Amino acid sequence: MSDTRHPTPSGDSSSGLSPEAVAERELLATMSSPPPPNSLEDDEVDQLDLDQDAPAGTPSAPPLTSAASLRNELVVARRKAAQLKLHPYQCNAAEEFVKGSSGFKQMMLYIQLCAVENQIAGIKTAAPLFACSPQLLENIRSFVLAVLLSSKLSAYKKDSVPVGHVMTVLTSVPRSYVPDNLSGDSFALKTVKRAIQEELTQARARIKKMIKVSLATLPSESDSIFDLATTIVANTRSTVTVPLCARIALLRKVHVESCDGSYWDKVDARLLFIRNTADGVMWKITKAFEFILQADRNTYGDNAYTLPDTTDVYQSSVDDVVAATL
Repeated sequence: MSDTRHPTPSGDSSSGLSPEAVAERELLATMSSPPPPNSLEDDEVDQLDLDQDAPAGTPSAPPLTSAASLRNELVVARRKAAQLKLHPYQCNAAEEFVKGSSGFKQMMLYIQLCAVENQIAGIKTAAPLFACSPQLLENIRSFVLAVLLSSKLSAYKKDSVPVGHVMTVLTSVPRSYVPDNLSGDSFALKTVKRAIQEELTQARARIKKMIKVSLATLPSESDSIFDLATTIVANTRSTVTVPLCARIALLRKVHVESCDGSYWDKVDARLLFIRNTADGVMWKITKAFEFILQADRNTYGDNAYTLPDTTDVYQSSVDDVVAATL
């Protein structure tokens, strides 16, 4: 019977070791060698590295399924809807929005944006209509009288003439309180023009009444042209000047000739006659008004006064606007 011996590991020079010692040496050699790829130790080390990178105390959460994620989104949506006190139908719409697809959500957002635009347009439509402020009306009153007293005015009754002059003055002076977009807002433009026309009617009536009151039964007992001019410009920005007195003298002359309902039409006709007769030459027109003024001074009131030889800066600025748009 032959003696069969078990081979010892290569490189083992201790042939006299016990089987237990040999096994221990084999295990030690195995664990000391590099680990093979995709071994269990690699996975454990990778997981250990991930655990070390995560903040301390952070529990590892398994990935949520689609259904679980939807449930969480619905819970958040309901909580937010309750916090903002949405109506029941809005809460239902929010839940449908959460459940919808990406295309459904984009469509709903677009529809809501259109609804908001419609509401904004409704708010603009419901805005109060333009109305002349007290400051604007005060400026209109001031400029209307200045235009009516201008020695350059070509017509009183033809509203397009004085209205255009007043509009030009309003839009050319600072702090006149006209809307910034007056030319682009047809309603505001009509409102301002209507206010000017109404003030023109009232101002013409006041001037005509003052002229009537200035005339007494006897011409010598009537107000002088200086007194009449002072009465007309009272509480206004205008002052008494020679050109102003000459224009008022013309108004009083026509009033004496005819004070019926066509009075202002006859005033316009007289102005047109003077311009046509003078062929538009300014010195001839000035000479005609000087003649009318001197005749008034010789006829009415006490002539023992001197008219102020001054220039009204405010009235002159209005006269320049009127002359530029003749």
